[in-house]
Amino acid sequence: MDAGRNKKGCNDWVELRRDEETRIESVHAHFRGHAYDPHDHDEILLGVTQQGLQRFNCHRFLHTSTPGQAILIEPGAVHDGHAPEQDGFTYLMLYLPQPWVTGMMQQRGLGDVSTLEAAFRHTLTGDPLLIAAIQQAFFAIHHNEGRLAR
Repeated sequence: MDAGRNKKGCNDWVELRRDEETRIESVHAHFRGHAYDPHDHDEILLGVTQQGLQRFNCHRFLHTSTPGQAILIEPGAVHDGHAPEQDGFTYLMLYLPQPWVTGMMQQRGLGDVSTLEAAFRHTLTGDPLLIAAIQQAFFAIHHNEGRLAR
């Protein structure tokens, strides 16, 4: 499913996809100025800023994600978003349903998602292996690659 958000004179866009087997959603988006009001999600969010600066409040801190940084947001964490620069920002994001994460953890003998800490250690990270894994997973889901790749 693709969804666009185009206001007159605005170059914002959003592409949404959902993998029917896992229910993982992928979002590829670009915003200029105000992107979204404070909100939260039931899912675990893993993303990467691709272009521009992405600024958002989360956990009572103002974060600025730069190109190549990973964004990690746990379920229930209220966050907003805006572009502090005129060119805006582009990012990709995976929304991992908690039941799917629990299933994957149980298959590996790790309990369920409730055994995880309440929050990620950092909301932003430059860990190259994690960033590469998020991007690879995003492209597999977003472009509906075969089951093995997903």
